[in-house]
Amino acid sequence: MGKLSMELYLNSLSKRYRAANKTEKGKILNERCESSGFHKKHAIRLLNSCNLKKLRSKTEKKVGRSKVYSSGVYLTPLKKIWLASDQPCGKRLKMALPLWLPHYGGAYGELEPAIYKGLLSMSAATIVRLLAPSVELSLEVY
Repeated sequence: MGKLSMELYLNSLSKRYRAANKTEKGKILNERCESSGFHKKHAIRLLNSCNLKKLRSKTEKKVGRSKVYSSGVYLTPLKKIWLASDQPCGKRLKMALPLWLPHYGGAYGELEPAIYKGLLSMSAATIVRLLAPSVELSLEVY
């Protein structure tokens, strides 16, 4: 049996297994063990986990907080200030932002008040997270 046909067979058995009662589950397990050579515990794990990831991803929402800072809006001014201030670490850049932001408008154009406020309230870890791809690019240059 090829890999694709084995997956199709496992999917059909998995559907039957979830809908079956206890005695039918035993028969399905025996069938799976005879066809594949797996022991029963492995067959149970396979039949219970088959397609569950696909089913969950379609029906369930992503767990966790939604993103507060979209990288596209904040990255441009943050990157310009980071490069102008000689690429400090996230903690130092967090402390330097209140000093650099008032002068940003004169050099690059005024920022929207929401973006200005968001940059000031951003944590050092978020700054590092947003600048991480830029840091990798600047390291490749050297």
